[in-house]
Amino acid sequence: MRLIRNSIYSFSAQLMPLLVALVTIPLYLSEIGLERYGGLSIAWLLMGYFGTADFGLGRAITRRIASMPESSAAQRAGAVWSALTGMLGLSLITGGLVWLSAHLYFGGPFRIGEDLRAELLGASWILALAIPLMAINGVAAGALMGMERFRLSSASQMISGSGMQIFPLMTAMLVSHDLRLLIASALAAHALSLLPSVWGCWRLLLRHQPFSFSAAEFGQLTRFGAWVMVSALVAPLMIYADRLVIGAAMNATAVAAYAIAFQLTFRMLIFPRSLVNALFPRLASTTHDESQRLNRDFSIFVGQAFAIPVIALIAAFAPFLSLWLGEQLDPRSIAIGLILLPGIWLTAITIIPHSHVQARGDSRYTALVHLLQLPPYLGLLWWLGSQYGLSGVAAAFSLRCLAEQIVFYKKTQLTDRTVFLGLSVPALLILLAVLVGSQVQQWETVLGAGGLLALIAAAFAIVAMPKSIRTALLASPLGRYLQPILR
Repeated sequence: MRLIRNSIYSFSAQLMPLLVALVTIPLYLSEIGLERYGGLSIAWLLMGYFGTADFGLGRAITRRIASMPESSAAQRAGAVWSALTGMLGLSLITGGLVWLSAHLYFGGPFRIGEDLRAELLGASWILALAIPLMAINGVAAGALMGMERFRLSSASQMISGSGMQIFPLMTAMLVSHDLRLLIASALAAHALSLLPSVWGCWRLLLRHQPFSFSAAEFGQLTRFGAWVMVSALVAPLMIYADRLVIGAAMNATAVAAYAIAFQLTFRMLIFPRSLVNALFPRLASTTHDESQRLNRDFSIFVGQAFAIPVIALIAAFAPFLSLWLGEQLDPRSIAIGLILLPGIWLTAITIIPHSHVQARGDSRYTALVHLLQLPPYLGLLWWLGSQYGLSGVAAAFSLRCLAEQIVFYKKTQLTDRTVFLGLSVPALLILLAVLVGSQVQQWETVLGAGGLLALIAAAFAIVAMPKSIRTALLASPLGRYLQPILR
């Protein structure tokens, strides 16, 4: 019951920014133009990348609090105080890295007009200021997740994700198009998002408990978090590197064309991410056998259920972009989306085994996998991008997702016949949808074929759903509505 409720909270927090993006992106393009939007996208990218670089303490404190159900309030508070204090110091280092990275990239390889380059360079210090805010928010939200209190952490995520898109747009419409002001508006959204997470952390964990910093506690968190930090630095870099390469090898307009398709497809991961956020404390606190069962069943379930919206979006991608953006549409965005979407599905079915490995304490493995992937991926990204343009960049992303999926399925022993049969049909249907979407020009035919493939995927998901998840859904508050379908 609680797992379903927490998944809904987390899903809502990630759905709202997606809906906001659907409304604001056309307004941005109309208000500030493609090139300025491309520059703003890179600023958001840097803010998001370094904002996730919390030295692994967010995930570490989630795991730590989840493993302390019998500990005293003072012990839990000591863990949180230690994480917050250490994070505040470490975030100052990260903020310096942001300022340096922004200066090197905006002042060097990024291809953009000189006026906009000057504005971005002037905003470097604003990007640096965002990092301590996001880092403290990450630790506070992580502590709340460890207690399975997702309502407040989800509210914080909703404010930051939505406000980062709304506030700059309001500034552009009412005040100025200057990128320094737009990025400062995004900083204000992150500041506002601190209120629910920090207040909830204070009320549930820190109130009535004296300040206590423990070097031993902080050391325990960082020993786990150090390897998570490597993943937190390298994994987002592989997600964001495509736009950095495009900005250096092409121009800001190409960044905008790619970023629009990427945002629309990548944000579809809200469902599996919402589920794994709620599932992570369980993966960390249950027995090995139970954790492995959860890993297996939910990986199959996500692959089957998530294939349905992926197929639907593949079929609707070209018509939707054409209607959504109109004359502002760059035709390259359509091909990019069709190539990215299979990789998005592969990412979705890898999220749970990846989190399972971390939840069981082997954060070193996930970090080493990401480190070993990075050099060949950057080479593949540059080579395919130089040979095939933006479509080559998208292909490199999806190929990397496939490689990562294979590695984590082998690591968590998801290579048997049951898993293969459970995921092979959705994979085949997705590939058929891409083939139809890329070869057929008539919208009616593509939408009809995509609808049929999505219905087949839905029927298979109902028939082949793992028994434990079918039972849980029938026992949930939605069970009476789902009973005619799942029985």
